[in-house]
Amino acid sequence: MPKLKQPMNLKELCLLRIVNTVRCAYEAWTTALREASRAGSEAYLKETLNVTADCGNVHDYLTSMSIEVSKHFAPLIINEFISIISVYYGMSYELKRAPWYDEDAHMNVCSKMLKAVLLNCTTEYDTKNIYFSFVQKIIIQTLDCVPELTTLAFDTRTNMDNSSLLTTNIHHLRNLQHFQYEYHCTDNVVEQLGLHCTELKTINLRESRAVTDASVQHLLKLKKIEYLNLTYTTVSFQAYGSLLSDLPSITNIDIMSRIYPLFNLISKENLYTITEFKGFISDIYTLTQKCPYVTTVEVYSLNYDLTILTTLTRLVNLKIMIGNSDSFNLNAVLSGMGERLNELRLSFVENVNIAHIVILCSSLKLLSLEECTFLPFKENSIIDKDLPHYRSVTELILLDNSPHQMYFRHLRHYVNLQHLECHGVDILTDDFIDETMRQGAFRNILRFCVLESDVGSLTMRTIELLLQHCEHLTEIGYLKTWSLLSQSQCTELRRRIRSMNLDVRIYY
Repeated sequence: MPKLKQPMNLKELCLLRIVNTVRCAYEAWTTALREASRAGSEAYLKETLNVTADCGNVHDYLTSMSIEVSKHFAPLIINEFISIISVYYGMSYELKRAPWYDEDAHMNVCSKMLKAVLLNCTTEYDTKNIYFSFVQKIIIQTLDCVPELTTLAFDTRTNMDNSSLLTTNIHHLRNLQHFQYEYHCTDNVVEQLGLHCTELKTINLRESRAVTDASVQHLLKLKKIEYLNLTYTTVSFQAYGSLLSDLPSITNIDIMSRIYPLFNLISKENLYTITEFKGFISDIYTLTQKCPYVTTVEVYSLNYDLTILTTLTRLVNLKIMIGNSDSFNLNAVLSGMGERLNELRLSFVENVNIAHIVILCSSLKLLSLEECTFLPFKENSIIDKDLPHYRSVTELILLDNSPHQMYFRHLRHYVNLQHLECHGVDILTDDFIDETMRQGAFRNILRFCVLESDVGSLTMRTIELLLQHCEHLTEIGYLKTWSLLSQSQCTELRRRIRSMNLDVRIYY
């Protein structure tokens, strides 16, 4: 049976009480504002004054805590606010349609709600997956309240970009180490980073077309950069080559073009700091010569021999996307480096030989196969269930692969598997799970996330088997796709897990 949740100590109970108190306050504020908006402008204005006063009280309450306590609860509370305000803004259609609606006034009260929980000691909170530019704007407007923030990440394409506002506020974050602004970043934002955020280690500006060669001079000021992603910006290959040549600590290369011979544009003879290469490449030999210490390679759309990758003695993580395993000689690659690989990911690869992976990849920790096709079973050798591969793999990802499910019968041999994620693997039935566990496999499962196809073959029996035999189980996912599992059964399952105090997360 899965482990019971550990009883909370006094400190954890206090933190939970603080978070719940503030959550209730936010829910009350947003409910009151929504109801007041229906009554008209005068009622709404009065309610904004009430909320503003309450915000001051909450801020005083939180700042009265010790810094040690504050550092623990602050990120949790801020994340709660972002979630609640996103729902509130999405549901405020009546307010936004009112003839007296003033977005600046609305923004003002929402900013004060966020400022109530922003503390000077806050170093991080989650700013990803924000789809409303309104919510993103609130965060940017309040950056002056979190001068110790080390991470700021906007990874979504919002309906409006806030780059101009960010340009005037980013200077507050002089301790920033990780910056991500996809789709909407500009040269002006990068200029401010170069002037004020000199501690930056990672920058991701992916798909920001307004980032051009003009940004290069400012990026070169950031001597501590270790990771830089400029894919799908308008920075030229020549300018990118100069960055790779002159940034002293850069560890990655991301190149999404088949045309330019990037390595010819790099002045350094060797790039000893590069440990990660990702993208298209026309000259694998030059990669092996220029970047001898690379540990992670992710290459796309290949139709030529990759055997020379075996000369990269530190390469332990390999991902290949789009191609035919015969064309890039996958079997020779695995023969040369399979025993040292930690991760192998194949996406949209044809004619994969499962037997070769199992036999040659004896130390693999993660195996991911996505949208692949496989050699006919008769061309696979008989696979010994006692091979080291079956003991080494702890994470297995199988996504929308060839419908020939017979190639996955060997799943029952993975005795130390901890994370299983499958989409469309019809062989996973109640009987198969039962048989697998009887043979001693799947008993170390932490995450069991199976998205069923239209066939529908998993029931509550599988869940009972997991709960009974997997003592480390923490998560069961994609239950809404289990067509033989009813909503009432899911509801009862959640109730039962809570009543038994099991530390297991169920999600649809």
